[in-house]
Amino acid sequence: MFGDMGEVDGKSILQGIADANKSLLKKSPLSEGSSDDPRVFMFFSVDLVNGTKFKSERQKKWTSALMRFYEIIKEQVLLEYKNIIKAKVWKHSGDEVLFYLEVEKIRDILEAPKKLHKAMMLAQREFQTALEKEDVGKTGYFKGALWIASAHEGHNPDDQNTASKDAEGKKFKQCNIYVKKSIAIDVKRMIDAAHERFLKNIDKSIEESSPVSFDTLVSWISDAIELDFLGPEIDEGFRIAERSIREKIAIDPKIAYLINGDTDTDNIEIREAAQKRMQLIDCVKLKGVWNERPYPIIWYDENADRKTFSHDDRYTHSLVRVYFSTDDEERSIENISKIIDELNNTLDTSKSITPLASIEDIKYILKNREQSNFA
Repeated sequence: MFGDMGEVDGKSILQGIADANKSLLKKSPLSEGSSDDPRVFMFFSVDLVNGTKFKSERQKKWTSALMRFYEIIKEQVLLEYKNIIKAKVWKHSGDEVLFYLEVEKIRDILEAPKKLHKAMMLAQREFQTALEKEDVGKTGYFKGALWIASAHEGHNPDDQNTASKDAEGKKFKQCNIYVKKSIAIDVKRMIDAAHERFLKNIDKSIEESSPVSFDTLVSWISDAIELDFLGPEIDEGFRIAERSIREKIAIDPKIAYLINGDTDTDNIEIREAAQKRMQLIDCVKLKGVWNERPYPIIWYDENADRKTFSHDDRYTHSLVRVYFSTDDEERSIENISKIIDELNNTLDTSKSITPLASIEDIKYILKNREQSNFA
């Protein structure tokens, strides 16, 4: 947008900022390529277990503790993906922090449960250590959820005139997540302030000390675009998150299906490790999801054994009681393929999203992306 300028003068910056303001919402903040290309996103939420109780027990100290929770979990997740700029904070919701990660290949999906569980547990440990130092107890536990969806950036799924198609004209069966773009208010104010200064011929940076560098400008523009995600599969993810439990990640069945179905021999160790750490806990009805047919609840845990459940959970949590009443064969994640295949043949597609159609779209999009990366 600005060219290779290094340190740039006020006139160049003024022109650059003016151009940026015109094109901010036309630019994709994601990977290279047209913003019209279909994309695949994973969403990861981390929640503070029993957040209301946690805050009530700490009275005046809960505010600083909650702020520390936000800081630590964001730091750990982004650190785990430090070489992948597409892992970003989506938003905060009460005691929950949500992230989105753009997926480029199947391997990203296979690795995600392990990476995110590791980040969550490291963050929990750091959070508990901070609580001990502040003498507010060591009872801060985390739980997570991970789900996946395909989307066309800027395409409204309800608008038949903008139906989701790729460059070859393939119409996607689902792709029903709407990606809404907006400009971050604080960054826009910074850009506008810089614009105003240069209009007054003040050839200085915001700090009025040294010329604004090209890198600074690029970071402003990149950070200025925020994404929001709307649609049934976003709602589905929040329903999944409600069924998570302390130190576990509730996994979207579509992710489990994709992990089970991966046949790349280069991924075999990652796939098998992920399969061993995922367990099918139960099938329950989720409001508004799959036409309220029984929905597989899957938990991921790096220590996938019975010892990771607390005494209270074992006797008070309905899903944990189901866990102890079933055997290894019933809990095997290999059952997920049979469940989704059967559901695909019996679900009323006029009333609900078909998970297998979503999975096929995801596979098609990722296959095309990997091929274009090697082209």
